Amino acid sequence: MMCCASIVQRALCTIFAILLIVGIDTQPIAESANHFEVFEGISNVRERIGVSDFVHFLGVFQDENLCRDSCLLFKSRTDRYCFSYTWHRPTYVDPALRLTCFGRSDTGWAG
Repeated sequence: MMCCASIVQRALCTIFAILLIVGIDTQPIAESANHFEVFEGISNVRERIGVSDFVHFLGVFQDENLCRDSCLLFKSRTDRYCFSYTWHRPTYVDPALRLTCFGRSDTGWAG
């Protein structure tokens, strides 16, 4: 499952992160910040894991929503944000990648 974030979503995510730090109620912003277009059965990190500076391991998660949240909060050491993510379902063909979450900090497409 691969998802892409919009520029508006990225701005809302930044606001959400700031509000979260200062302890303001963030529920309405958090709900509006989750705007990704979902493409089922497509990986945006295929053949890029470990060979691209723009593909980042975000963790192992039991569901796609936690992967999405990790992408929303990601910021790399070079101040790049997560623009898309791929979560591998528990039934993914490669057992080593099952439940793993990767984010891309560029707008590229693995195809």
